[in-house]
Amino acid sequence: MKLSIYTNIPTPYQDDFFKELDKVLEVLVVYYSTTESDRHWSWNKFDYKVKWINNWKILDFVRKKYKDFHFGFCIIPTAIQEKSNFIILSGNYFCLNNLFALLILKTRGKSVYFMSERIILQKGFVGFVKKQIVKLLFWPYNGMLYVGNCAKSSFESFGIKKKYEIIPYNINIAKFNENQNIIKDHSGDNSFRILTSGSLIYRKGMDLAIRSFQVFRDELNVDCELHILGEGHLRDELLQMVRPGDNIFFHGFVQPNAIVELYLESDLFLFCSRYDGWGLVINEAIAAGLPVITSDQVGASEWILNGFNGFLCKSDIIDDYVKYLILLYKDKALRNTLRTNQLDFGRTTTSSFFANTLVKHFEQNI
Repeated sequence: MKLSIYTNIPTPYQDDFFKELDKVLEVLVVYYSTTESDRHWSWNKFDYKVKWINNWKILDFVRKKYKDFHFGFCIIPTAIQEKSNFIILSGNYFCLNNLFALLILKTRGKSVYFMSERIILQKGFVGFVKKQIVKLLFWPYNGMLYVGNCAKSSFESFGIKKKYEIIPYNINIAKFNENQNIIKDHSGDNSFRILTSGSLIYRKGMDLAIRSFQVFRDELNVDCELHILGEGHLRDELLQMVRPGDNIFFHGFVQPNAIVELYLESDLFLFCSRYDGWGLVINEAIAAGLPVITSDQVGASEWILNGFNGFLCKSDIIDDYVKYLILLYKDKALRNTLRTNQLDFGRTTTSSFFANTLVKHFEQNI
């Protein structure tokens, strides 16, 4: 069976997923660009077939505002010559590459799926118009691949009901398993390390993470640290929030192969994002066995069960985050229980698991 995947740019964890798919299918990945304005990953090679669609330079001015608005004329012959049994389109559903590919592939009688995070339905007239446009755009697709149950619910609110499979974003957890020996030795160690990760932008709530940590630290007067991974235009503003002696450390952007140790040396993961379609950093925390405290506005929060592997908080409510930071600091036995549960649950979140899930879906729908 042949599968082609049309998507924006290479990302580390899409790469994990595509590698696993390529073990059981003949996979071709069509990338619309090498990178986007806020991405810093570097690539040397791919273990599967890759084709590049070069963006039309005239539309660069559009991409300055909409980074994932990709179009290159090469998409037309690529779709015309497509030989795969199944095709997955993903990224921006208004992207011209996706629209041209869909039109051509459906004209050729191909089976085309769209893979997406959740989408937001606005209220009022604007919401009504968007709903009609989205229903029209997705009418030709044969099926949907939803990034979590939250994505499925959001599309159903637009009236879109097709055959589907739940395929959350996923990672290869082997690099975490292989490095379990570097987990911090807690014997006789009362220090407490909190990790957070994400772009330094308003939506990711790094200001909430910093403020929650400061309130927690002030209230208990304990030896603790907050480590922040990521870059963004709010870096200077966030640095100004840090007081002398706060023990808050900014690591900047860290390549995927270098983050494992930072996760495994931490006690818990804090993610205060105001909105996230999914939130792959939750996957990383799960793979590392870290209890997770996160906002209920994060797609991956559907994987966090209160008291089992973490706690959910209302977005923007600092008192919620502080409450659970204090609880997990004081109750080491609870932290250890959550860690054990997290590692067990992590086996069902891997790229291998979801690659097999997708292959079974396609086999049943040939």
